[in-house]
Amino acid sequence: MLNRIEMTERAADLRGWWMEWWPALRLGLGISIAFRVLITAWMMLVWELLGERMGLTIDSHNRLDMAADLPRLGSSLTDVSWGVWRRWDAVHYMQIALDGYQLRFPGESVFAPLTALCIRIIDRVLPGTIDLAALVYGVVVFGLVLALALRLAREYLPERGARKTITLIVISPLSYVLVASYSDGLFLLLALLFFYAAHKRRWWVVALAGFLASLTRLQGAALVGVALVILLFDDPEIRAQPWPRRLLEALRQGWMVLFIPLGGLAFYFWREAFGFPPLSVVYETVSNRTFSLPWFALWSNIQFIVRHPGPGLFRLDSLLTLIIPVLLILMVRQRPLRKAGLITYAAGYYIVFLCYLLYDAHYNVRYSESFARYALAFFPVTFMLANGLANLPGRLALSLEALSVALLLFYSGAVSLGFGAY
Repeated sequence: MLNRIEMTERAADLRGWWMEWWPALRLGLGISIAFRVLITAWMMLVWELLGERMGLTIDSHNRLDMAADLPRLGSSLTDVSWGVWRRWDAVHYMQIALDGYQLRFPGESVFAPLTALCIRIIDRVLPGTIDLAALVYGVVVFGLVLALALRLAREYLPERGARKTITLIVISPLSYVLVASYSDGLFLLLALLFFYAAHKRRWWVVALAGFLASLTRLQGAALVGVALVILLFDDPEIRAQPWPRRLLEALRQGWMVLFIPLGGLAFYFWREAFGFPPLSVVYETVSNRTFSLPWFALWSNIQFIVRHPGPGLFRLDSLLTLIIPVLLILMVRQRPLRKAGLITYAAGYYIVFLCYLLYDAHYNVRYSESFARYALAFFPVTFMLANGLANLPGRLALSLEALSVALLLFYSGAVSLGFGAY
């Protein structure tokens, strides 16, 4: 039993933790709510002006051949406010949240379960439709992303650069993805928590964040390698040890990070046990996706831009496969971000996401599918850009921010119509 003094001390610690985190949480959640309201109003406006004139239906991605039939939407303002967010993967996660994984729909079994599980839990707690649960999920996740990004950026950047990080995340051209019912926001949140806990040497929290990340995306299992790099090369106490004592000390303090891949492995073997086809088969036969070697994937993206400059630039996927390596080099040149863990994370996931290729009906490889959306996870690059933006002359910085906002409006408007980067 805890005595009165210990209870008082714990209450004081909890109060201190809350006072430390509350400003960032309040800022992040406030911005997230305002962002969702404003971007929804913009997407609805685009739909009302162009959607019906183009012969489109607001519910175009809610297909009857999916595992669950989401509530059908009409032309009322409420339905439109839900419908502009029912696009691509968001629909799949909502379907899984409603009906679970179904053997007759193997395509949805490639989505790791944590995103849909979060939406399902919120749906059970709140009244209303699954769309409301998806809205709350997106707003909360995005708010926590902003709060954690601010806290983590302050560990690497001066205050001005850290605050500019929030601005850059919000106005980035695809930031609407982070407030949608996708896995991107949740994965980024867990990656930020992973690095924040590692910076504070809270290895159990690192292991938990990585474990949950591997249940959000199967690629999250690779965070075990990032954790080991941080232990061996970024932790000052462990790094001071000679080899092989360094390795033994890293395992002694951080052995729990070895549990990180178990989330993804559990889902993988659960699929096998319940009779779903292998992931590789589903990707190739249902999703028209394949995985390739990095140099072939990079060359395929270059070829796609050369042969199809319009779609190549509009979708951003191929273009960013060429831009991100340049930004990684610039990131390494900044001393505060020249950490082995940050470099391993950003460079490693660049390769992982690069190698995920789309091919057409004639089996011609086209480009790295959804790479622009996956690039939202490269928060070390965002930190670098934010710090650079904070040090630019005011008018130049404002001009670049205005350009980013214009792209955000363009791409979010396109998504409301069922096109564009997703």
